[in-house]
Amino acid sequence: MAFTEDSFTLYAPTYSAWFYRELTNEISIHDNQKSISACLMLIENFKSRHFLLPEIEEFYLARQENYPDIDNLAETLEHLYELGVLGNSWKTPTNPRIKKKKN
Repeated sequence: MAFTEDSFTLYAPTYSAWFYRELTNEISIHDNQKSISACLMLIENFKSRHFLLPEIEEFYLARQENYPDIDNLAETLEHLYELGVLGNSWKTPTNPRIKKKKN
């Protein structure tokens, strides 16, 4: 079976539900599960697929009372990166907003 754009569209909801269950299971065994869950809600409320740390920090600080379980934002974001939830982005012709990774 070839993976086409239609295939991704068709299977995305099933994969997303599976990934979310796996992520929830993985988070449940960590000591900082409340912080991780709150950070996921913060990212969802930020409503951007791409962000830089200063941008989400500013958003968080303006609404910090809504996320009392986040003790250390940068540390929690790093943990989400380690879990594979967050990744890196690089500047491309179609997305000039993202900074290029420095060597």
